Amino acid sequence: MGSLLQDVLTLFSKKKFVAPLPYVPSDDDYFVLSNKGSSSLNVMAYLPKVDQNLISAKQFADAIVVAANTTYDYSSIQAAGNVDLKLTGSDATVDTVKLVAGTNITLTDNGSNQVTIAASGGSGSVTSINFVTDGTALNVNSNTITSSGTMTGVWQGNSDQYVNGNGDLITFPAIPQGTVTSVAASTAGNALDVGGTPITSSGTLAFTWAGSSSQYINGAGNLATLTSIETDTLQSVTTRGASSSVATNFTGSLTVNGSNAGAYFYVSGNAQSTTPPTTYNTGMAMVWNNSGGSRENEMYYASGAGATQAENNASYFAFINRFNTAGTPVDQTTLKLYGDGNLELTGPASTSTIANAYWRMPKVAAPNTGYILAKSSGSINLEWIQANTYNNNISGVPSTATSTGSAGSIRFDANFIYVCYATNSWRRVAVAAW
Repeated sequence: MGSLLQDVLTLFSKKKFVAPLPYVPSDDDYFVLSNKGSSSLNVMAYLPKVDQNLISAKQFADAIVVAANTTYDYSSIQAAGNVDLKLTGSDATVDTVKLVAGTNITLTDNGSNQVTIAASGGSGSVTSINFVTDGTALNVNSNTITSSGTMTGVWQGNSDQYVNGNGDLITFPAIPQGTVTSVAASTAGNALDVGGTPITSSGTLAFTWAGSSSQYINGAGNLATLTSIETDTLQSVTTRGASSSVATNFTGSLTVNGSNAGAYFYVSGNAQSTTPPTTYNTGMAMVWNNSGGSRENEMYYASGAGATQAENNASYFAFINRFNTAGTPVDQTTLKLYGDGNLELTGPASTSTIANAYWRMPKVAAPNTGYILAKSSGSINLEWIQANTYNNNISGVPSTATSTGSAGSIRFDANFIYVCYATNSWRRVAVAAW
């Protein structure tokens, strides 16, 4: 049967086919096969249904089995910096395609048959640069650069030409020429003097300022004399009798030395129920305060930053009298108003009638009408007593007829009335119930 297929094909080629071609195998077409010990095919004729080995053309065609197509399964595997793509065929064959990472390329297999190709760094190179111009004004040297170099644009024209909007050189048209016969200058105001005018051939116009340092030029170009200009300070404002609304701090003494009504120091701004700022804590502040129509004049005196209550109580505002004897100033305090409200009226040196140089006013009002102020015994305090009694009327009675006393003094106790009729001389009269 080594040449059986060849013999069959030869026989098949001798079959008379009817158009159209190609031939379609049918069960009604047969091959008659016999074999007498050789590979020769002895078929002399087409004899259907004879007692020989018969095979239809369709059976013959079905017997020729076409092999099935080979299918492949794809998988990818990371291999160091590269990735292997594996193709496993249905016929058990394995083919591998290797992706090799080049310079600045990273290959990453994510384990799910997906490969990421990432590029980093690296640099490219320009292989060719060409520069051309449309017009005629520029000529480009080193027109094409393939590695490195400098393109140079060379202007092709001259000073008699210009470049139009198309980049082309155009010759300037002829410019009419003329001759200036005379040039003159003048000014409307008097601030400038003009010399050398007019010029009829060549020369220089000379402008000279006509004013001085005490003048300025007004809007009409004329010279005007400067008025007095000064910095607005407290001294300059008060000197010219003007006023200023600018808050001013200054160091030194403030002297009011005017005359008549200008000799007074006035504080007449309306504080309108406000108080000094919290930053004020030292010295004095004076103001007129029309708070709700009360129209009071107020003076604050502060005992200084950080003062305790005791220190504040001991601080005071004082009236001090100064007079000169033989050119030597004598200062004498006449009143002290303390931080705790005590008022001390201060007198001169001690006399026979005033044992202390000052005394202190009470801080409470008289309890009723008919009371007067009297000095307390052994104290600088003044106290309220009824007008028909006398200070120390009991404890201050004389113990003897020559006790210390001043003429006119009257003392009494429950038994006697004592009258001092002369210095250190007393009389007494007994009193009884009635």
